[in-house]
Amino acid sequence: MTRAEVEATEQKMARCTAAGHAAATALASQKAKESTATTAFDSAAHSKSILELQTVIAQCKLDLLEEMKRLSVDNKLFALFDCLDRDGNGKIPLTDIREGLRRINGHASFIKKVDMASEKLPILDANDDGAMTTTEFQNFLNVLLPATDSSLEEFVDLMTVHGLFNDSNYANEPYDERMIMLFLLFDTNGANEVEFKKVAVSLSEMTGDMDEGTKTAWGALLVYADENERSMTYPEFARLLMNVAAAANMDFDFVADALTVSVCCPKDKDLELASIFQEDHLSRAVQDSEYAFDGHTDGLDAFQYGRLQRLFDLWDLNHDGNLDVSELVLGLRKFQDAKNLAITVDESISAMLAFDSDKNGQLDRGEFAHFLAKFAKTAHTALDELIDFMVVQSALRDNDEAEKAYVKALGEKAQAKLVRRGGGSSDSSKKWFSMG
Repeated sequence: MTRAEVEATEQKMARCTAAGHAAATALASQKAKESTATTAFDSAAHSKSILELQTVIAQCKLDLLEEMKRLSVDNKLFALFDCLDRDGNGKIPLTDIREGLRRINGHASFIKKVDMASEKLPILDANDDGAMTTTEFQNFLNVLLPATDSSLEEFVDLMTVHGLFNDSNYANEPYDERMIMLFLLFDTNGANEVEFKKVAVSLSEMTGDMDEGTKTAWGALLVYADENERSMTYPEFARLLMNVAAAANMDFDFVADALTVSVCCPKDKDLELASIFQEDHLSRAVQDSEYAFDGHTDGLDAFQYGRLQRLFDLWDLNHDGNLDVSELVLGLRKFQDAKNLAITVDESISAMLAFDSDKNGQLDRGEFAHFLAKFAKTAHTALDELIDFMVVQSALRDNDEAEKAYVKALGEKAQAKLVRRGGGSSDSSKKWFSMG
């Protein structure tokens, strides 16, 4: 094999390994959930996921066996080690090796030889850390292969089939380990970056049973443009997944399971559903519209404007295309609950006076975008991070009924005054910013 062919094979094996680890973790999680399911519907759903994930794992093993045929015997050994090394720390847990050996089938005399060899695992663990380095693994094979009359090639095949991706080794996987597995599942070329669009489309498949408010929140977090080539590093990827989980009030394991099934068991995408998360007509329209920013972009691009429209939809409670004082107060209140309510009301009125450019006592979509762009600058916060935070808080927190009633009463009075006054002045803008 040429060096290029070896690299291509290694890359394919890395993708298979990432999928196998992620699928095995999701399988362990789904089995645990199936055992505690309280309804027939939940049990059937978990059973279906289990079958899908078991199929994925079997296919990963078959693909690895096929790719390993292309490697030399020595390279096969190192490839197997890399597959068994789940977290890339250069070590394989002894429990994983034992479990793989335990699952090997064959004649009773052969199994007995394997068991006798596996008893020497602790002895061959030179530093007694419960794991094997490549050197310790090779020393173990020097004992195992002669004892079982097996060749290295045969052992590699056996361990690929029986030793890889055993879900019992993945139960209760720590959060950070699982997040890394998911990242590697999307990092298909080993660039330490993942495509935002691929993650967004996979997450979009989870919105079927969500209420409209949660779908809108996810839309704001996951909206993307077809031509947008945004990529994410691991911290950005982890932050996105935690944000979408929080916005839907979901357990992280639930999101991780569903995301794994979506990636490993690809289905035809529902174009209508996927389009919820694409750059929509609002974003496209603004590219040709001078009105949207009233001549003041504040560094706000069309893509960010599209995301802000999702947040606007969450706050526009009566869906009339405008935010009145009450809606603005209730929206701001969700991430300003540490402040006195009267202060939030005062700030909302001041914001209305500062950004209500057509002086109708409300904020339309363009005025709202202009308001938040200024807000982010004043708070010295990146606009995208501010949008993410506001979306999660808006989806996660609900205003209590007493607060809604109080705000409604105050809002109606303030609204009437704003309409009579007919908009604001430059002084009102200064007042708003001084109160942030």
